[in-house]
Amino acid sequence: MTRFLSTLCVLLLALPASAQDCSGALDADDPTRDNGAFYEEHSFKADEGDEVRVRMEASADAFDTYLIVVGPTGEEYYNDDFEGSTAVSQVEFPATMSGTYTVWASAYAAEATGAYTLCITTTAYEVAQEMSGRLDPSDKQSIKGEYFDSMTITAPASGPFYVELRARGFDGYLRVVGPSGEMWRNDDYGDGGAYRLSRVGPLDGDGGQWQVDVTTYGIEEVGAYDIRILTPGE
Repeated sequence: MTRFLSTLCVLLLALPASAQDCSGALDADDPTRDNGAFYEEHSFKADEGDEVRVRMEASADAFDTYLIVVGPTGEEYYNDDFEGSTAVSQVEFPATMSGTYTVWASAYAAEATGAYTLCITTTAYEVAQEMSGRLDPSDKQSIKGEYFDSMTITAPASGPFYVELRARGFDGYLRVVGPSGEMWRNDDYGDGGAYRLSRVGPLDGDGGQWQVDVTTYGIEEVGAYDIRILTPGE
């Protein structure tokens, strides 16, 4: 059951909130994780809604990297091998609240040492449109038993945009269908903290009509949700 509670907001272009590059070297003087692997701490600030990317690379493939990012409320994001490379670790996630985030630049194995570089980027997004709704037993059901809502949105006239589902109390599943019939799907995107996030994009804005379907990963789940249309900074 969809309820359109919010209205269009003014579209503003936003520049990256910050881009921070640094370097370091793991050695025997550094603290260790529980498995004996050395790590060094770095920190950065992000605002709620920012898209965060942290990338760690070992210089000259010196060691197998392991990356951990801890948010203001203690939530963790981590990666060992990014896209199959043992010398690169990378995490990407939407900041669920404003505050200081702590990076542990580490090695996968105990006693591994070597130089590394770290690149931290946060990109601000503007909410172009927001709609609220709720899945409940009065909604239509799929053949498998999931409740679902469907709605139509108007894409921005130009430039990329994202469609984000913030589900409360259930595991949401998002489907977006473009004017040409092309389809995108997403189940889980990052760690939403108080929300279960799904997101698709970047999509090409053309001012056309797009279909957005909100459903659940499991059968007969119910709960409130928000759909947000996001535009990134240039």
